[in-house]
Formats: sequence, C-alpha cells, structure tokens
Amino acid sequence: MIIIILWIIFSFLIGAIASNKKVGFWGGTFLSLLLSPLIGLIIALVSSEKSTKSEATKYLIKADKEMRQGSFQQAIQSANTAVNLNNNFPLAYYRLATLHSIRSDKESAFLCLEKAVSLGYSNFDKLNKDPNLEWLRRRPEWEQFRTAGYKKTSSNSGYINELNELSNLRDKGIITEDEFIAKKQRILNETK
Repeated sequence: MIIIILWIIFSFLIGAIASNKKVGFWGGTFLSLLLSPLIGLIIALVSSEKSTKSEATKYLIKADKEMRQGSFQQAIQSANTAVNLNNNFPLAYYRLATLHSIRSDKESAFLCLEKAVSLGYSNFDKLNKDPNLEWLRRRPEWEQFRTAGYKKTSSNSGYINELNELSNLRDKGIITEDEFIAKKQRILNETK
C-alpha cells in the first residue's frame, strides 16, 4: 500500500518537474503513473523546454490591452518582455515602435520599426496608415527612412550596430539579460 502511495506522490512531483517542458505537468504525471516515476523523470529531463513564443504572444496581447487603456509605460514594459522572451518577434518590435511614437521617442521608435521590418514585418500599408505612428511619420527623417527600406541611414546607425552587437552577446550568453537591458538603456539614452 505504501508503495502505491509513494508511486502516486512521486508521479505528481515528476509532473511538477515536467510542467515547464513540452511534455507538461499532466503528461509527466501520466507517464510516471503509467510507466514508473523513474522513467517519467528521465522523460521530463530530456524533454525540451516549452516554447517561449506563446509566452511572448501573451505579453504582446497584454501590451495591446495596456496601450488601449492608455497605460503606455506598462505597455512598453510588456512589449519589452515579449521581445526578451522572443527577440525574433516582429510584431512585438512593431508594437514597441508605435508606443515609442506615441511617447514622442523618435530614436527608439525608428530603431524598433527598423528591427520589426528586418525580422519580416511586411504590412507596409498598415505601417504607413497606423494612427499610432502618425507622430513618427511627421518627423523630417521619415521619408528618407521609408525610401531606404525602413532603415535608418543617418550617422545614428552606429548605435544600431552597437545594439545589434549587444543583442548578439546576450544571445550567446556572454552577458546576462540584466546587463543587456542596462547597456541597451544607456545606449538609447546617449542617442537622445
């Protein structure tokens, strides 16, 4: 009787271990109950991590909601979290561009819009009509930015290269996420 109780308890513990893996809580628990807690543990440990894309999408939806409510700073934080979870997410960069445009932060808006396009954002009709980008489109450098394929061509492109290099260092694990955020903010502050 004690073996059955321990088997069940360990199966649920394995499920907890598997909760952030693709196999999931219930998959880990079921496999442990069916096969054995030891085999369930092995499967949970070798199972790959859950995709961060779904988490990033949740934060982007949260950013959209906060933006509609007028909580722009919170929306920027949520969109930044989406980017941190999936730095190849063009819609998150697009949302950041619109938020920075609303807040009249020209350099950040251009930078995020350039990144969104470089990652594959291609709804140029929306980009050229989105009321949230109206302020940015009225900047003198907009036309040059647009005709250059939505790329910044001024002397400020040096900081873009610096930010890209910083992102590469983060992706390679050379610097931590906190170091990346602090250095990114310093670079953006220097360009204003």
